[in-house]
Amino acid sequence: MRYLLLLGVLCTFSLPLYAQTRVDDTRLGNWNTLNFQYSFAPQWGFMIELQARLNQPFHRIFYYEQKGGLYFNINKNFQILVGTGHYATHDEYNFSDGPTQREFRIWQQLTINQYLARLKFEHRYRIEQRFINNAFAQRFRYRLNLGIPLNKETIETKTVYLAFFEELFLTNKAPYFMRNRAYGGIGYQVNKKIGFQIGITNQFNYDLKKSGGKNFLTLNMNIKLEEKAKYPGQLPNMD
Repeated sequence: MRYLLLLGVLCTFSLPLYAQTRVDDTRLGNWNTLNFQYSFAPQWGFMIELQARLNQPFHRIFYYEQKGGLYFNINKNFQILVGTGHYATHDEYNFSDGPTQREFRIWQQLTINQYLARLKFEHRYRIEQRFINNAFAQRFRYRLNLGIPLNKETIETKTVYLAFFEELFLTNKAPYFMRNRAYGGIGYQVNKKIGFQIGITNQFNYDLKKSGGKNFLTLNMNIKLEEKAKYPGQLPNMD
């Protein structure tokens, strides 16, 4: 019963953010992610992620990114990470013309794990330095991530699980609130190394001139090589 109550609270928190969305594009988009993590020492590792977003399912790509980071697991509850990446936005109808916006990004991140019986929460705090075309901007992000294993006590080999997250994007300039991103999906952990997720991501963008949101069919593949890890077990999810 307490699991259902917790899930209800999470959904209630998400609903007002959906309700205020003024939809710019009613087409269902497509969000594809490949995430790779490798632990090369008991507490050290790195991650690489490739991501592509399309304005329609498997059609009309308009955005892609490549990023990577070096992380250190302080203990099973705390992880710090420094990352960097390249991000490009295109006109979906003229992709071959090249990006309309290029971004280079550096970020610092703290992840805190929290456990409640078989549930696992992740609190992720991120500070970003963004170099967009010829401009510089800062951004601050907080994400609450939840994993709920269905057929086992933890997310391990042959586990079916539910995954949810809610993320807020803030800046140091008006209007300060920039974006909300919410996700709900189902995953299957094939073995210790490979897992898959499918779900729906809603992204709501806000600025002083224009606001709007869009839903994306989200496909995610996670590859983890953690044989050397002293503290394995970050929730499998897109970065």
